[in-house]
Amino acid sequence: MTISYKECMITEFDLTEIEVAWLAGLLEGEGSFLDAPPSSPRSPRLVVSMTDLDVIEKVARCFGVSYVKNDRRNPERWKTCYVVKISGTRAMAMMKLVYPYMGQRRRQKIDEILGKHGNLTPKHKLSKAQAQVILTLKGTAPAREVASKFQLHIKTVEQIWSGKRWAQLQEGSPNRPSPLSITAETVSST
Repeated sequence: MTISYKECMITEFDLTEIEVAWLAGLLEGEGSFLDAPPSSPRSPRLVVSMTDLDVIEKVARCFGVSYVKNDRRNPERWKTCYVVKISGTRAMAMMKLVYPYMGQRRRQKIDEILGKHGNLTPKHKLSKAQAQVILTLKGTAPAREVASKFQLHIKTVEQIWSGKRWAQLQEGSPNRPSPLSITAETVSST
């Protein structure tokens, strides 16, 4: 399978080439590329699980999700484990993004997953431009009317208006910093 880097960059992940290479290296050693389980057949998964909180925080920022703390039953003997997971079309987009940097075994697994699930389309097809239009309609039309116009659930419109979805469109929201540029020093200085 040949996937061009530029083709992969047209995704929802806002990462530089260096960040993608860093993430691919981490996924090569610590990532799990998982086929969709029978209970959720549209959800191939990409999972990273480790005890290094600082690394997990960077991975979570790259994925655009939060991490989960997985408490151990015997904390005296085992360290706390942290898990980051994405699934579905987002996981497949990330697999395509890191594909050029992966070793042969990982590429084979990605090929297998994409071959099986390559025809999946995102459940949500709302573009950034559409979300901006919805945001500008706040206060000018009822949420139900806007939802009907865009064929969305009313909760989606309300979440865009409140900043829970597409938060980067809200006025005065800061640009997302590079996940690799965030260190303990920059966090403690803010």
